Amino acid sequence: MRQSDAACDSGQMCVEVRVLVDGTRSGRGSCELFGPGDPDDLEPLATNPDVQMKPGEPATWSVTVSADEYDLSDLNPVCSPMSEG
Repeated sequence: MRQSDAACDSGQMCVEVRVLVDGTRSGRGSCELFGPGDPDDLEPLATNPDVQMKPGEPATWSVTVSADEYDLSDLNPVCSPMSEG
């Protein structure tokens, strides 16, 4: 995950979530972005229910979050059928 070079509105942070896809078949999955804490106890900051996944290549998803509330290191992406992190 990294901060994106895309232009964001004032007070916002553009984030690019990149997660390596394991497995043998291409398909679609979903990702959620959480703030600090246990994802099992939190509501996601953002959700993408339709992420293209291809084995051996990173799945990429861009999202905007509040720069006033979160640092990049506070964010935790969880994607399915991939593992969190």
